[in-house]
Amino acid sequence: MPKKRIDLFPWVVCGLGALFYCYEYFLRILPSVMTEDLLKIFNISGVAFGNLVAFYYYAYTPMQLPVGMMMDRFGPRKLLAFACLLCAIGTYLFAHHYLPTAQMGRFLVGFGSAFAFVGVLKLAATWFPPSRFAFIAGMATSLGMIGAMTGDIILSKLVFTLGSTTTLYISAAIGLLLTVGLWYVIPGVKMANAADEPEPVLNYKEFFQAVFKLCRNPQMWLVGVIGTLLYLSLSAFAEVWSIPYLIRVYGLSNSAAAVKVSFIFLGWAIGCPLVGWISDKIGNRRCPIMMGALLGAALFILLIYFPFMVRHCLGFLLFAFGLCSSAQVIIFPVARELNVRGLAGTAIAVTNLLVMSGGALFQPLIGKILDVFTGTHIKGNLMAFSTESFQYALTIIPIVFIIAAILAIFLRETRGVVIDASS
Repeated sequence: MPKKRIDLFPWVVCGLGALFYCYEYFLRILPSVMTEDLLKIFNISGVAFGNLVAFYYYAYTPMQLPVGMMMDRFGPRKLLAFACLLCAIGTYLFAHHYLPTAQMGRFLVGFGSAFAFVGVLKLAATWFPPSRFAFIAGMATSLGMIGAMTGDIILSKLVFTLGSTTTLYISAAIGLLLTVGLWYVIPGVKMANAADEPEPVLNYKEFFQAVFKLCRNPQMWLVGVIGTLLYLSLSAFAEVWSIPYLIRVYGLSNSAAAVKVSFIFLGWAIGCPLVGWISDKIGNRRCPIMMGALLGAALFILLIYFPFMVRHCLGFLLFAFGLCSSAQVIIFPVARELNVRGLAGTAIAVTNLLVMSGGALFQPLIGKILDVFTGTHIKGNLMAFSTESFQYALTIIPIVFIIAAILAIFLRETRGVVIDASS
């Protein structure tokens, strides 16, 4: 095989895995673009809408640990193709205007999506050395943000032009095409000369002993909690409540709000590889996390409590908030570096399990707070939510960002080296 192909093929493999992550993120934020339609179609309240969206996380979150273990034992190829097919089927079911069917469809999308981020980082851990892992993790996350960013803009226009049902059918068809690509491009096993050193293979006894040791490691739980709190910038705001908030408080149209929210994802898209590169370059994991959390909290306070001051620079503010929040990506290199190389997928999955649990908890919680502080039981009417109720509900985000910055002080500094802190 020519030398050039050996150099490029790992990027092709990881790039295709990242493309699936981009697609699943596209599906994840889809309900936020259809908020008004879904409230009217199903005649549901804010908390019921949050619960419908959270069906994604009801499947995604508990699947993280088994997904990571399966990735470590069986490899990514078949698992990623199967997962993408489930996403396509779930999107097709979500297009049917019957609430239980929509919930099942959302559940299947979450189930399939559970394989995406763990899969692409497992590919990165397999095909690239540790010195590049934070940058590759950042690039993968960046593609996910691009999926979300384009999703907000493209989906809002498609929904307006073609309607929500046709838009969902198109999204399902894209998933079928991507399934074929994942199956035929990703190798069943890693080529022997693709990486600097072979990945160690643990027997079943060693594997489960290492998994048990990983789950008992307090540092892994600390990593997961920090990641959960910082990720609320997306799971609790950008993916669900941002567009309704901007429509209600800033008086934007649905499409204009979608464009503004895309700046958050643009901030993440640029920030993730940049922060990952900086962290690798300076050999420090904690400082970028703390700086990003504190700056993100300050910017979000401006967004929700001083709309009259920031209206003229709303896009820049949302971009800066996304840029600061993207420091969250550092937790995944830390999780990998705290454990043996053979458990890269499981370490990432355990971390992602904790991170995504925040979406299942906080999406309905914010909806509940909106219902309570609005003072009436609201169904099918976005404009009934008051500005004050949005402020009360979304104050959760700067609070948890500050908590994350404090917790990062106690995080073990790995400095980009696999140290296996669980031993």
